[in-house]
Amino acid sequence: MGGAASSSSVVVSACLSTPTLFALARTAAAAAFSYASLRTLLAYVRWRTSPLRLIPYGPRDSSFLFGQLRPILREPFMGPHKRWISAAPSDAPLLSFSQLFGTWTVMLLDADIVREVLTEPPVVVTTTATATADPPRYTKGILGPVLTETLGDGLITLEGADWSRHRRIVQPAFQTRPLRERLGECVPRRTMEVVRAWRIAGPDRSIDLASHMSALTLDVIGDVAFSHEFGGVEKIREWAAASASSAAAGRRGSGDENENENDEQEQEQEQE
Repeated sequence: MGGAASSSSVVVSACLSTPTLFALARTAAAAAFSYASLRTLLAYVRWRTSPLRLIPYGPRDSSFLFGQLRPILREPFMGPHKRWISAAPSDAPLLSFSQLFGTWTVMLLDADIVREVLTEPPVVVTTTATATADPPRYTKGILGPVLTETLGDGLITLEGADWSRHRRIVQPAFQTRPLRERLGECVPRRTMEVVRAWRIAGPDRSIDLASHMSALTLDVIGDVAFSHEFGGVEKIREWAAASASSAAAGRRGSGDENENENDEQEQEQEQE
């Protein structure tokens, strides 16, 4: 009897809890819809009242929902951006445009502003106890964590003081003088490697000059900028070796034919 009463109470409780679950689900769905509607309304208000909208340069025929996302996706890479830059005055410091759900984006056109964004150190607030840095003024937005998960820590993903430290580390590799010195060493060496390959191929071999120059340029860029061997000149060497082997085989075949002709002539003379 006790077991039967217990099982019946469980069934009754389950039956009674079903409407409650539906009510909770409806309440949760209504709350989620209300939250999404409120966020959308706030995003629309920000889109309409953002000071970035007052920037006089850039497209303004944008919808809140898609902004300029459609031309950006449909046209060639950076096509809309180049058109907007061309439409702006030559001294325009920046332009703005909106994207998905009214998100405003600013393009920097002035070199001084770009320099400030890339090189301005974080503001350090010094107190009697410690010295702390303010949060970075220029961040990567919501894509920052996604990029960090995908690419790891680097110049593309870091921000603030960490970004400044990494940039100082790699900066010497992109200065004019070291690049000029490395080019002065790399270009003659790589060029002589190509010339030697041409000599190995032989004087009668035709050369695809455009292809060889592209391979040479690729190897120079790899050496100077990335310390990486792309193997362009190595492919030219392989082509030269194959050309030399083919020419040698042709000469041997020609020599055999001449010997056969001489033998035939000698046999004819003996028969006469």
